[in-house]
Amino acid sequence: MTGQIEAMEYKLRQLEDGQRRLKGDAEFRLNALENPGGAPPAPAADPAAVPGKPPAPSAATPAPAPAKPAVPASKPATDTAAWTAAYPKVTARDWPGVETAMSQFIADWPKSIRVPQAKYWLGRSFAARTQYPQAAKAFLDVYQSAPRSTPAPDALIALAGALNAMTKPKDACQVLGELESVYGAKLTDTQKADAGRQRTKAKCTA
Repeated sequence: MTGQIEAMEYKLRQLEDGQRRLKGDAEFRLNALENPGGAPPAPAADPAAVPGKPPAPSAATPAPAPAKPAVPASKPATDTAAWTAAYPKVTARDWPGVETAMSQFIADWPKSIRVPQAKYWLGRSFAARTQYPQAAKAFLDVYQSAPRSTPAPDALIALAGALNAMTKPKDACQVLGELESVYGAKLTDTQKADAGRQRTKAKCTA
């Protein structure tokens, strides 16, 4: 058995040697065809190279510089610039965009005179997507935090509308009563008409 195994191993070595000679002869012939002028063949690949892995950078080919991290958008220099950037979401009626833009404005510029407007449009963005509890909270915040601001009357009217949508007519009537007592003489015709429609929906007695 030992002798048979040794004989088989000898034959295998002979076959391997023969294959190497055939491969070397074939490579020599191919190089001769590809380089008829006698140019030296390309250097053999590095046997230590790992398949699928790029070769290490040489002195002639410097390694690429690492990518620079993205620079976050800077905060606008003034609240006016920030408002100018945010308000187009309102004109486009992009309500999810309005929520994001106005929430960011309030966070970045909490002392701006435009915060009541931002809160009002934040409420409108909620109401437009039938998120009435959030809308009511935003409208009430406008009135409570800035009752003398320009959007305060509209916020009360919108609050009555949100309460009507939540089937709370008694609360809506109470809000409309507050609107009349605080802003009655200063309401525009449009505001009076909007308040009247909400009063009708709530079936207010007074």
